Amino acid sequence: MIVESPIHDDARYVTRATVEACSPQTFALQLDPVWERVQQRAFVRIYAHGLQVRVVRFPPLGSELAVAADPSDPHPPEESQQARDSIYDLVDISAGGIRFRSEDDFEEHEEIVCHFELPGSLCFVLPAKIRRSVGAQASGKHKPMVAVEFLRLDENNRSQLLRWVYREQVKRHREGVRKGQWG
Repeated sequence: MIVESPIHDDARYVTRATVEACSPQTFALQLDPVWERVQQRAFVRIYAHGLQVRVVRFPPLGSELAVAADPSDPHPPEESQQARDSIYDLVDISAGGIRFRSEDDFEEHEEIVCHFELPGSLCFVLPAKIRRSVGAQASGKHKPMVAVEFLRLDENNRSQLLRWVYREQVKRHREGVRKGQWG
């Protein structure tokens, strides 16, 4: 028998189970202690150790805040009326999007631009939208996380991301084998 268990904000995990005893009303299972993570996404996600992303946010279209800055204007728009950008620590990355840590409030479906560079790869400047922002309700020692989906990703950028994720997975697996973590 296969048993699975979802982990909030992670994935599903599966293991094998053997029926040890049963009656018409109940049964007892012996669970294998080794659980395997089941990938549920269109693209494999990989942890982004030490990488950062610059996120550019724009005022909502149609609002008086969405004012284009004119360098010759003696009274430029206030800072709150211009695009804002901030640097965040990446949690993970895939060819479909990223997650990063932030205490800033983001609106679901808010469109942004993500700038990041992957070691040994190109610099990416990608349009994206907020899929999920876990704000103040998050507790614990870590900052809340924001999930982002890349928009209108061309084949070249998607291929670059897929190749980097694959190379990084292979590299990390080989390092784990050398350290005796995996068989």
